[in-house]
Amino acid sequence: MDTTYTAPQQGARLTTAGALVLAFVVTLVGVGVDLVTGPGLRRGFAVALVVGSVLAALLVRTRGLFVVVVAPPLLYLLVSLLVTAAKPNGVFDSKTKMMSVVANWLVYGFPEMAAATGLAALIAIFRLLLRR
Repeated sequence: MDTTYTAPQQGARLTTAGALVLAFVVTLVGVGVDLVTGPGLRRGFAVALVVGSVLAALLVRTRGLFVVVVAPPLLYLLVSLLVTAAKPNGVFDSKTKMMSVVANWLVYGFPEMAAATGLAALIAIFRLLLRR
């Protein structure tokens, strides 16, 4: 059994899970900024979602690019549900509130989701073209 340590290769990248965690944590930082400075999710959340998605696309291994590109809408929904569920009488209190969150997610969150997904896709395409 070989137990020798091999240092990571230069240019080592994040695993897919690591990149998703990075995007999630950066987004949560934006949520924290928004919640400390006022009620609800605002620009801090939106900017952090885009920045987190861009960082994930830049740092993920090549085989994880697809997952990182499709993750921003799901990340947006997850964080929105977590923030809403944490409030008194949260999202799971009634079916109407749940539908309100989903409608809010689809309508008002589209620009942030589109920007995050689009930039991640552009980075992924650029990275794939550089490999050739």
